[in-house]
Amino acid sequence: MSAGSALCFGVFLVFVFTESSCHPSYRDVIPNGHQVRDPCSGVKGDTWQRVGHQINKKYDDVRSKKKLNNFGKDFYALKKQAGDSLERIWPNLCPMNSDGDGRTNGEELGDPECVWTMDQPSPGGNMTIFHPGIPENEDGTLTEKTRQAFCDLHRAAKKKITKKHRKVISHIGSTHKRGRTL
Repeated sequence: MSAGSALCFGVFLVFVFTESSCHPSYRDVIPNGHQVRDPCSGVKGDTWQRVGHQINKKYDDVRSKKKLNNFGKDFYALKKQAGDSLERIWPNLCPMNSDGDGRTNGEELGDPECVWTMDQPSPGGNMTIFHPGIPENEDGTLTEKTRQAFCDLHRAAKKKITKKHRKVISHIGSTHKRGRTL
């Protein structure tokens, strides 16, 4: 493998591991944690990968690495109380309305009766899964104020990191063309 190919493969691995390094196990502590829709994208099937954070994906998170939304704050407070017993978090988090939109976290995540446990498959069937940390209207749309507070922050972070990645990739390409390796 040439030095340029090895470097490109290394950059690829950084992106893959960055994407998968957020706390996926925390998404397993809540029902439908891997199906929480992204209300900012407008694309059906897009999910919010960091449910307790204001920024969707770890590589989008530029300055506010650990900035939690209200659901994340509630989760973290309950996690501190539960210690290593992660199964104790959901029964206490479920009846709360972390984002203040009028639905409990359980209703938003497909468990309105708060009966789900970690050893069961996610409930909900054909229910729409809402984001428990972003206040949404009944139909899942966002008010302009909410869109500015969450989605614009998400887009700004994504734009900054995309520019940074382009510069790195451009530098790698120009260095490789000149015959130098990093």
